[in-house]
Amino acid sequence: MKGRMETLLQQIILNLEKQNSKLDKITGLLTADQLMNECVDQHGKARAPEECANIVVESFSAGLCLMGELDQRTRDYKYQKDEFFIDEDDEDEELGPDMFVSSF
Repeated sequence: MKGRMETLLQQIILNLEKQNSKLDKITGLLTADQLMNECVDQHGKARAPEECANIVVESFSAGLCLMGELDQRTRDYKYQKDEFFIDEDDEDEELGPDMFVSSF
């Protein structure tokens, strides 16, 4: 039993490493795409590299803030649902964020 558990854990670790590698590539591509889009302003003039970098950093920070807000609202929703619908089955648990991670 111990050998089987170690084999399963090693397989999980390998799958996570593969997934992280894919996520790193996606992040790199998205960042490169945003940088390419921000190299030129709305008037067609080229922007300085520092200005492009600042725009990307501000965009990333805004995304983190939005993600935090989404997490907080999700926690509030789950709390309210648990408080007011005590006898209901938990069907929403199947559609949590972990479901999407395993699909990569």
